Amino acid sequence: MRTTLFFLLSCALLGFGPASTLAASFDASLTSDDISLAKGQFPTERQPIRLYATLTNAGTEDIEGLVRFFEGDRFIGGKVFSLRSGTRPEDAWVLWTPSSPGEHTIRVE
Repeated sequence: MRTTLFFLLSCALLGFGPASTLAASFDASLTSDDISLAKGQFPTERQPIRLYATLTNAGTEDIEGLVRFFEGDRFIGGKVFSLRSGTRPEDAWVLWTPSSPGEHTIRVE
C-alpha cells in the first residue's frame, strides 16, 4: 500500500563559533525543496526508505552541526554534518520506515 508523504520544513539557521568571530558569516540552510526521498522510491508501510536533506553553506566560514529528521513530533534520526564555505551542497540522510499508510508530515531541523 502506498503512503502519501507531505513535507513540512522547520528551518533552523545555525550559527556557530566564539564571540570573537562575530564578523564571520555562519549560514547553514535548507528549504522544503531540499528534502527528498530516495530516487525512484515511494514510501510504503513498514518498508524502509531514505529521507534526504540537502544542506548548503552560504556563509564565509566552515560550519558543523546536526540535522534532525522528524515524522510529526516523532524523532526519526539525526546526522552530524560539516560544510566548507564556498563549496557545493551536501546530502544528509536517515532511514525511515513508515509505520502506517496515509499522509505523513516530515520535518527537518
